[in-house]
Amino acid sequence: MSRNGLVYQQVLNINGGKTIKERPSTPVIIESQKFIRARIERRWLQAFKKTAEFIDRQAPRNNVQEVVEDVMLKKRMQRSEAALKVLPYIHIVTLSMMCFYF
Repeated sequence: MSRNGLVYQQVLNINGGKTIKERPSTPVIIESQKFIRARIERRWLQAFKKTAEFIDRQAPRNNVQEVVEDVMLKKRMQRSEAALKVLPYIHIVTLSMMCFYF
């Protein structure tokens, strides 16, 4: 049996072998999420931060090319966002010019 299947069976055993047929109320779900989040942050997040993979990703990048690409991408995104903000005004001017000529 896979690990997920084993966990599922353990959950069923805790619940008396019954599956939940209806969705719990929203306050129950929110309260459960609080406890789950606290446990993840308290136990698993600390363990993850100690892994070599996480430490490698947090190390500063020494590759100048990557930094330049990030800056250029940010500038391109800002320009395209600015163009999208101007676009409705261009549309209004175009419509007013069309009304003027016709």
